[in-house]
Amino acid sequence: MGLKKFRPDLSRVHDKDRKSKAGAKPIDVVLMFKVLVLQQLHNLSDGRKIRERFSFMHLLGLKLEDRVLDAKIVRLFRDRLNPYLTLKNNKHL
Repeated sequence: MGLKKFRPDLSRVHDKDRKSKAGAKPIDVVLMFKVLVLQQLHNLSDGRKIRERFSFMHLLGLKLEDRVLDAKIVRLFRDRLNPYLTLKNNKHL
């Protein structure tokens, strides 16, 4: 999926500064957006369902040893992204 051109817009979702370099690194915003697209297209409940299909993992560029995207991570990203997806804020419509 050629969604890398959306990286600048999607990066606004994670625009707050990190207080420390400790802890897990943030998950790539383009990867998270791809997960949301797959969820919509294939009616998936959470990121763990992606692990059940190698074709999804390949499409997302994930390996077996990569971190599992749990429901909370996906939901938080969706909640942060929602304000940017409203029709009144979308200048392209």
